[in-house]
Amino acid sequence: MGLLLLLLVAVVARAPAAHAWGREGHYMTCKIAESFLTEEASTAVKGLLPEWAGGVLAETCSWADDHRKEFPWSIELHALRRLRRGLPV
Repeated sequence: MGLLLLLLVAVVARAPAAHAWGREGHYMTCKIAESFLTEEASTAVKGLLPEWAGGVLAETCSWADDHRKEFPWSIELHALRRLRRGLPV
């Protein structure tokens, strides 16, 4: 797991801006986060996923970005935006 964390830090350090990550960055981040879930938590999360995700949590991780024009209120759900404003995530 240490090598994976080091790799993630290296990727983040080279990224010029968070928005440059796009869908792939959200997918990768979600896959890493998913690896930290317990088996029980993973099962519970999979039970909440929409059918179109095919049981893969990472498929849903860019939803807020993908639909920000359709649902403008979702822009405020982005964690980075909330952190910059000092709001809870």
